[in-house]
Formats: sequence, structure tokens, C-alpha cells
Amino acid sequence: MATSSQYAERTYHDTSSPYVLPNDTPEQARLDEQALAIQSMLGGKPFLFDVRLLPSKSKILDIGCGTGVATTQLARQCPSSRAYGIDLSAVPDHVKASAPTNVTFLKGNIMEDLSEQGLQEQSLDYVFGRMLFLAIDDWKEYFSRVHHLLKPGAIVEHQDCSWEYYRQGTQTKLSGNWSWHQAVLEESQAMGLDILVGDHVGDHMRAAGLEVLLTRSFEFSMVPSEKNIPSAAVGCYAQQTLLKAFPDLLRKILTKRDLYSDEDVSKLTKECLETSSAEEGIFVKYTVTIGRKPAQ
Repeated sequence: MATSSQYAERTYHDTSSPYVLPNDTPEQARLDEQALAIQSMLGGKPFLFDVRLLPSKSKILDIGCGTGVATTQLARQCPSSRAYGIDLSAVPDHVKASAPTNVTFLKGNIMEDLSEQGLQEQSLDYVFGRMLFLAIDDWKEYFSRVHHLLKPGAIVEHQDCSWEYYRQGTQTKLSGNWSWHQAVLEESQAMGLDILVGDHVGDHMRAAGLEVLLTRSFEFSMVPSEKNIPSAAVGCYAQQTLLKAFPDLLRKILTKRDLYSDEDVSKLTKECLETSSAEEGIFVKYTVTIGRKPAQ
């Protein structure tokens, strides 16, 4: 079970999971801000699947629930259902205290057996996951477990990034020759992470025996632009909050194998911050993939 460890005045998950982001109060605030920005980008909807179509008394799971924002939204949109949220770290006490009565928060790792916590085989009607590209090191196993947990005919919705940069309104890739990006790509791959997984989720779902119902990509702006109003909120969030998390994130990734000196990390981080704001509307792809377990 995950506990916490501290490094450079930040608190992190102490767990076998590869997750590299903190679990402290500043990170919780960032996650809350991110959830609101993404919802704005998706047209005011946190989920593209209409969860109101789920059967009465459904059992719902939010994987990597963080501060419980999506779990709480699911519970309120489906008041006759039971919404579970699971994360490596405990949800803040104030969230638990204010959550709807049909919410259950669990502390654990989805990659482990959770049957004793109420998540049994073929017990779930809907599974939701968002921004797990820095947390999962075996996507084949992840979606195999999701398939195992879903009832026949049940729905999975996954929302994730592909962390490479494009010019606004185009498919022109900008990050192909950026030194920092190549270093992060190589080091994250060595950790088992796929920072481009947003593009690959559909393939992983199919490999697990799930049917893909919808794949839709959005421009997650790193710099806001008047030409892309739906992504303005994520662009403002990126500039005001997300980029401030990048130095710690790059340090965690680039120092894992001790291949980079402090000077190297500092130089690559500087390049990362500069290029991530290189031009108006620069974006990473954010893809929503909805799948279904075949009915028996």
C-alpha cells in the first residue's frame, strides 16, 4: 500500500508504481485546477460518455482519482449508483467529508488485486481514467484488468495526453528535434512509461478485447490563443500552473538512471520551459477514447 516519501520539500507516493508526480497540497490544488480546465476544453463536460445512460444502481470506478473531482461528479450525475475512486494516496479529508453519500474512496493500486475492497471481476458498469500517462508502466496489463472488472456490455472511458508538441490548428510536430523532449522520451521509456499513450489507447483497448466506440482528440494548449477559445482555459492553466511543475517532473524523470548531471538537467529544463511556450496556441494532443466490453 502506498505511503509517502519526501524529496526537495515535496511529498511523493512511496510505492512500487512508477508515478513521478507529488501527492502534497500544492499538487492537489494543481489537479483540481487541471480538472476544471480540461472540462472547459471538452465543452463543459467532464466525460464524453453520457453517464446518465448507465443503468440504475450501477457500479462506477474512477481510476487515479486524485482529489476526487471526477468521482464526485460521477456520483452526482448518477445518484442511484455507487461511485468508487481509487488512488495511490488518500483523498483529502475535506473531500471525503463533503462527498455525496454514494461515494467510496479507496487507497490502492489498480494494478493489484482489489477484490477485497469491493472491486470484483465483472462488477463494474463504467470505468473512467484521466491523465495516467505518468502512472502506468504496463498498459497491456492495465486494460486487461479493466476488461476483467467490467461487466459484459459495460463502458470504459479513458482521457490522456500524448506529450509532444504541435502548431495550433495543424498536425505540424514541433518537438521532434528538441533535446529535452528526446531525453524525457528515452528516460520515461526506460521507466516503462509511454508519454505518447493518448495516441495508443484505442490499440490497447482492442488488444484487451474491448470494442472502441469513439476516439476524439482535442488541442491541449500550452499557450492560450484567441483562435482556439475552447482550449483557452487549459492554456491559461498551463502558463499559470502546469509549467511550474515541470522542473520537479523533469528532475524526477532525468535523474532516475543517473545519466544526467545537475547541469544537464538544468539546461534541459530551461529548454523545456522555453519551447513549451514557443508560440501562441502550441498544443499537445489530448485524446478521449471510449470502449465497451462485448456483451456475452
